[in-house]
Amino acid sequence: KDGVVNISCDKKATFNSIEVYDASGKSVISNKYPLGTSATKIRLPDAPGIYFIKITSGKSRRTQKIFRQ
Repeated sequence: KDGVVNISCDKKATFNSIEVYDASGKSVISNKYPLGTSATKIRLPDAPGIYFIKITSGKSRRTQKIFRQ
């Protein structure tokens, strides 16, 4: 509702960066985190639409699609 997304890792997993892209592929958020970070919150842009959240942990990457209403 307010555009806040909670991000957390399972078990002992951590991440060191989060990037958010809009549907056109434009980067709208790029945050780096200290080593060992396992949870955070980010606020999506106000514009409704589809966003892709890319979470990076060392050489591992995961992308999640989010719908902002």
